[in-house]
Amino acid sequence: MSYNDIQGGANIASFRLFKALNKYKLNTKLYCCNKKSKKNKVVTSENLSFKIFKLVKAKAHNTINRFYKYFSSKENLNPMISLNIFPSNWSNRINKDNYDLVNFHWIGNETISLNDIGRIKKKIVFTLHDCWAFQSVEHYPTKNINKYLINKKNNNLNLIQNIIFQKKLEAFRNIKHVIAPSNWIANLARRSKIFKNSKIEVIPNPLNTKIYKPLNKKVCKKIFNFKKKIILFGSAAPLDNPAKNFKCVINIVNNLKKLNKFKNCQLVIYGAYDKKILNKIKFNYKHVGFINNEKKLAKLYNAADVFLQPSKIDNLPQTAIESIACGTPVVSFNIGGMKDIVDTNKNGYLVKPFNEKEYLNKVIKLLNLNNEKKKKIKKYCYSKALKLWSSKVVGLKYKNFYEKVIDEN
Repeated sequence: MSYNDIQGGANIASFRLFKALNKYKLNTKLYCCNKKSKKNKVVTSENLSFKIFKLVKAKAHNTINRFYKYFSSKENLNPMISLNIFPSNWSNRINKDNYDLVNFHWIGNETISLNDIGRIKKKIVFTLHDCWAFQSVEHYPTKNINKYLINKKNNNLNLIQNIIFQKKLEAFRNIKHVIAPSNWIANLARRSKIFKNSKIEVIPNPLNTKIYKPLNKKVCKKIFNFKKKIILFGSAAPLDNPAKNFKCVINIVNNLKKLNKFKNCQLVIYGAYDKKILNKIKFNYKHVGFINNEKKLAKLYNAADVFLQPSKIDNLPQTAIESIACGTPVVSFNIGGMKDIVDTNKNGYLVKPFNEKEYLNKVIKLLNLNNEKKKKIKKYCYSKALKLWSSKVVGLKYKNFYEKVIDEN
């Protein structure tokens, strides 16, 4: 189950897993609130009352988020919250369906209520695309994450945090199996009060390595009419999201311009658009919008010379593994799950948080690579993608994990 099927990194990851599992002939179904694909086994409710109530919940959720963001923006890098308190009735449908197990993915934004989760009678696996499952309302760690960890007091929770956290302790009491896409989030979950007694296994998100693979760079540049070296950045999240740290991208390229040595380079941005923020860029740039066609997106990665992943917090971002699979090196701060993706000097660089001077130097280094080094990096990138993230490898790991859970008494 996920909020939707093909929009947003975590939801896309669950959709890719759904397709990977079908190749192993598992009887799977993807429940979601907002269906965008045409897959038959992606299921949402077509009931009119469901659609009306979904709109009401969405408006209420957005209002609560704006209110909470106003009072907590200094504490939380990603101020989005999810309470999951509105009735959803998903438990009745899940309990009636002939399945042995339900796997939750990104279920924030009132996808399913906490009460409904507590009513599910089937075995549950929770895949942690962020920290929401073992915190209260927050999706990523606050500066005071200790309040959700074992052997730590949580008496500094505000009223809303405390109510939701107590509801989670009750609703998630029978969730004993957890999948973590990165070692970073696995370590946090093992120390959490909610999942301290759960079995936690690290399995990354899957990727179709038949699509995301190295292609001819010159041909790909020609497709997009790129005539310069390309510095690529992409995000579905708004450009003012502090966790995504687009401010760093602006600083990096503006400093490149000051050096007056990189007139043969261009910044390319895909995804979210914000004219006010983009006007701060003094460097040559192009915004190409959202790209929903995966084959076209793979060509864009291949057309790039370096991908920027400057997040202040992230789990296992799809953008980074997509870029690596296409042979394009990534520069990232050494945060979250990025250690699982970037191997310094082999497929990019991990930079000390949040040293923008060092970040700039690594970008320059990758822009100045000779052809021999580029080929070596491309080969290493794709080899890593095949070994760790291919749909075949990840799908089999999930299949084996599910079978163990189902066979347990």
